[in-house]
Amino acid sequence: MNDKRYYRRYNFQSLAMEDWEIKDIINRLSKTQFSLRFETNTPKRLLGKWLTPKIGIEIWIHNSGNKIIKYLDCYMTGDSNTAKNISEPFVNKEFEKYFSNIVEREVTIGNDTFTLNSERSVILPNTSRRIGKIEIYERFVHEDSELTFQISTEDNVQYFKYKGRELIE
Repeated sequence: MNDKRYYRRYNFQSLAMEDWEIKDIINRLSKTQFSLRFETNTPKRLLGKWLTPKIGIEIWIHNSGNKIIKYLDCYMTGDSNTAKNISEPFVNKEFEKYFSNIVEREVTIGNDTFTLNSERSVILPNTSRRIGKIEIYERFVHEDSELTFQISTEDNVQYFKYKGRELIE
């Protein structure tokens, strides 16, 4: 526009945008964007019938933005009530489990395993990467246990909370 302002539509009007609104739009386009996804190893038809004592869950990160994610750190936390409903990794009270996009290259010689190197594997836009897995007891869902995830990338931090059934649906 000739007056060098940005405008937005609101109820059939064009309103001048505030400075914070413009910065918010610019930051949305330049920051990494991601979401969590869970996949179970148990067929969906069996989950509601509680025919399996343990449910394996893979944790996936989906890069939903247009920027490559180079550094990803994920901290999964829970309280002592949640800990008793998790079989793998074994935890017995309040806990924090770390996942990331670090890939370790290992070699086994005889009975010994050695790490050659480790590096961060980038997550390209519109792709997903498995970052870890957990195994829960079916009572995790019955008791509505809760897990909290803090996910940090090079320019963004988000928190997600999931209760019981949300992990398996």
